[in-house]
Amino acid sequence: MLRSRVTSVRLLKGGLRSLWLLGGLMSGLPAAACAQSVDTTMWSCDRGGRVLAIAREGNTIYIGGNFAYVGPSTGGGVPIDVRSVTPLPRYPRVVGRVNTVLNDGEGGWYVGGEFSHVGNLPRANLAHILADGTVAAWAPDPDQQVWALAAVGQTLYVGGDFNFVGGEPRAHLAALGPASSAALPWRCDINSRVTALVASGPTLYVGGWFAYVAGQPRSRVAAVDLASGLPTPLQVSIDDQVKALALHDTTLYIGGYFWTVNGEPRRCLAAVGAESGALHAWDPALERTPISSIDGGPHVNALLVSGQSLYVAGTYSKLGGQARRGLTQLDLSTARATAWNPRAFGGGYIGVSEFYSLVRSGDTLFVAGWFDSLGGQPGRIGGRAGAVSVATGARIDWDPDTNDLVMSLALQGSVMYLGGGFTSVGEWVERHGLAAMDATTGRVTDWDPRPSSYVKSLLVHGGKVYVGGYFSWIGGQPRYGIAALDPETGEATSWNPGADWAVWSMAPLGNTVVAGGIFSWIGGRSQRGLAAIDTSTGLATTWNPHAGGDVYSVAVSDSVIYVGGDFLTMGGQPRNSLAALDPVTGMATPWNPETDGSIGAMTLLNGTIYVGGWFHTVNGVVRHNLAAIDRFGAVTSWVADAFGPGGYGNVQALAAADSTVYAGGFFTWVAGQPRPYFAALDATTGALRPEYPQPDDNVWSLAASNGIVYVGGGFTKMSSWPQVNFAAINPPEAPSQPTRPGLALAQCAPNPVRDNTVIRYALPADQWVSLSVFDLQGRLIAKLLSRELQTAGLHDVPVSTAGWRPGCYLYRLEGGGLSATRKMVVLQ
Repeated sequence: MLRSRVTSVRLLKGGLRSLWLLGGLMSGLPAAACAQSVDTTMWSCDRGGRVLAIAREGNTIYIGGNFAYVGPSTGGGVPIDVRSVTPLPRYPRVVGRVNTVLNDGEGGWYVGGEFSHVGNLPRANLAHILADGTVAAWAPDPDQQVWALAAVGQTLYVGGDFNFVGGEPRAHLAALGPASSAALPWRCDINSRVTALVASGPTLYVGGWFAYVAGQPRSRVAAVDLASGLPTPLQVSIDDQVKALALHDTTLYIGGYFWTVNGEPRRCLAAVGAESGALHAWDPALERTPISSIDGGPHVNALLVSGQSLYVAGTYSKLGGQARRGLTQLDLSTARATAWNPRAFGGGYIGVSEFYSLVRSGDTLFVAGWFDSLGGQPGRIGGRAGAVSVATGARIDWDPDTNDLVMSLALQGSVMYLGGGFTSVGEWVERHGLAAMDATTGRVTDWDPRPSSYVKSLLVHGGKVYVGGYFSWIGGQPRYGIAALDPETGEATSWNPGADWAVWSMAPLGNTVVAGGIFSWIGGRSQRGLAAIDTSTGLATTWNPHAGGDVYSVAVSDSVIYVGGDFLTMGGQPRNSLAALDPVTGMATPWNPETDGSIGAMTLLNGTIYVGGWFHTVNGVVRHNLAAIDRFGAVTSWVADAFGPGGYGNVQALAAADSTVYAGGFFTWVAGQPRPYFAALDATTGALRPEYPQPDDNVWSLAASNGIVYVGGGFTKMSSWPQVNFAAINPPEAPSQPTRPGLALAQCAPNPVRDNTVIRYALPADQWVSLSVFDLQGRLIAKLLSRELQTAGLHDVPVSTAGWRPGCYLYRLEGGGLSATRKMVVLQ
């Protein structure tokens, strides 16, 4: 018990710093059986933040957390009109990151990266977007991310981290046709990541991290015969990763992270014979001060040949004998920098700009990267895309205004496709930790109180917006941990209880606000964890339950105040993490369903108290992290246990409406079925509702209002849409249609593996199952199950890796005509 409680305390107090860094991964879940739909007009937040609190009043939705930006949810791939620099009216949204883009010559685009959906359709890491803005049926679905694309006639060559493409084993390089999703018979397996592809005549030049191509030694660069799939005699020895390739006549230019080529010093940029691989004397002598390895050290990301010049994009401070910061035009004959100087400055991790992609159109050079100025003119700090004059190097007024990195650019006619790690383009605005959204339009309002740190709780009551969290300044005034804001102006009112630490939960009670948290002083009184604050004076009343620990959740019902948290005493009585208090005296009632852990969330519905947190028993009854308790303190028959990876997990948020209880947190299984991070449960039976919007990471906050469920957390998608950290789930428009359930295959644990691991999966029905392990060349390593009849539900298969070589392996589950694949890493 003591060990469990200590663990709970650490998880709760470290939650904002560490829990959201964890994640459980599931694959093969049923495609959203949801009749529920995601409101795609609702703006969302930056990917680096979290939404920890939600409240709605009238037509305004308030969100709090530790985010920095709020903006339209565009996803990581957006076509924009080059002239107006605005997104096209209609385009398919990409859920994830786009690393590379190639125009198809017919008004459409091939996009590759690390993503799960495009245009509301499942597309894993590779997709074809047609000229009319629709997504082609073509779906090769490589099992890992794509970094490079090249087209030769009707054949698309794809490079990346994958081992399966188009249903076939293809290691890091594959060939695809325009019509069929199946991989072409052409094969040239490579033993590690491919990051660059350039085609010329009968040859495909390949760059990356590899050491072998089609079983033959090739160090980071190879030339592959397009007819046979075998490497040509070209041999180049490079000591580190290659990121970029460019051809000019009989010369192959190579950029990356390396320091030597063919045993000779060539830092990050070199020229070799395109047929022989012989190193040329050409040496621009790249340098960077400071040399810092925070970002891998100086490197080259992209090369563009134009006439007799080579444009070089990367991160460095000197190239071709001249001071240049990440962007340079070199003379192809002399390796010297020309007089062209775009005067890029700033950005990046160490104050040196970095560029990732280049596109030239006439006198304009479009660039993507991280910089604070171009052409000597300051722009938006941390600018992600821009343009300069080819003739003068002057900055051109062109900025698509993305909220994160642009990794790739491709131009076709008057349309520029942007790909990267951004999630919002054009209208996003800064909102640090607190924002208000219009419930009708989904857009952020002008309300902007700007707390100095994170917001953990919100309460709209009596014409004020009460805010709790860990901040010292909000609404233009010094306020510690708790404040009341004007709902129109966002300014702090005179109400100022001044907590000495964070307020995590609030509930209204008459003319007071009951506040729970991890404080020991609030409202002018020494009061641990729980207090009632007068809404007029901001002073704590004499009501004092003398909490013997921290309070994380407060709920008020009729004449009872329910509190949950991490405490051992409350209201003068021993109470383990749960208590019911008299609102007048502060004394504990006889209600005493103690747990063996901590309570992080509570919600009330029809006389039942639903609790979530970190526990395994309530009143001695086994309930894992989620339970229902009646008004007498008895655990009900409602069972909906929530588990995370390795048997751990927690429930962070609860909300109830009509006959449904919504749960969010760090879990992957609920009520015996896979439901990562979010579940909708029947309030009476505990049965899972069929609607499931499939967030891909933790849910930290929930609110139900007007038939809509608002979800906040650390996710980057909701269902098949790129809603980052905040989403609105509309009620079902029609009864859910039956869908064919899929396989649920979890990441093996532990992973990486030294000696033993366990593969866990769930079957939707009784069926014949096979489970196999392959190496990256597609060779069978172990047949764990072979056409074995198993029952529906959860299964664990122990695996011994004794005798296996260290490296990466793939395990594949097959059953009912479906399959799911995941990776394991075996260590010595």
